[in-house]
Amino acid sequence: MDPVPYTWRAGTGYTPAPNPNPNPNPEIQIQLQPPTIIPMTCYNHSYYFCTPAQVALAAPAAPAAPASTTSKKSSTSSKKSEAPKPQPPPAPASESHKSGNAPPKLRLGSNYMFPPEHTKLHIFNKSSKVWEEKYKGKSFDFKQFTVATTFTPSMVIENVLGKTGDDAKGWAITEVVEIGDGEWKKGTTIEYGGDKSGGSLASMGWSGKRGNSLPPVWAVVHRV
Repeated sequence: MDPVPYTWRAGTGYTPAPNPNPNPNPEIQIQLQPPTIIPMTCYNHSYYFCTPAQVALAAPAAPAAPASTTSKKSSTSSKKSEAPKPQPPPAPASESHKSGNAPPKLRLGSNYMFPPEHTKLHIFNKSSKVWEEKYKGKSFDFKQFTVATTFTPSMVIENVLGKTGDDAKGWAITEVVEIGDGEWKKGTTIEYGGDKSGGSLASMGWSGKRGNSLPPVWAVVHRV
């Protein structure tokens, strides 16, 4: 089929109008479409021949991994806190620092025989002679002691002062009795190292009844 002749006229364009038929001829439509260009790969082996190029479809790239939001721990915080090392036991106190009121040290598996009877002593902290007139009406602090009745007055003085031997000489213990209104009456006085200082507290009347069925013993350790 021969193509339709066209004539160009100024002001009117092509005559007849291109493609006046609403249903174009398929042959004409195919003829008017530009040819599809197929990529070719050519090889030179004495003769040239071409084959359609093989286009490899690349696999879609994997999405990028999201940025880590976890902050890197510092070397100091990542380390586990070490448990404190156990401290060695304190060195035993020397003889000069041992308290006379401290209980004896017992070996493992050993036992202690306690005295069968104790008395209660209330001893004033200050060595003031509270029975004197100048101390009338004044109040004094005191310490309470539970003492074996087999103790001697000298042993009581040593425990109160923390001194022994010549260092405790010139001291004495005196029992006092309250008569009311902050006034105290002087009782028996026993000097350290004296004749009566070696007897037991029970022999002086400071028995296990004191502090129980009878009032406790009130005393002052003072200089002679």
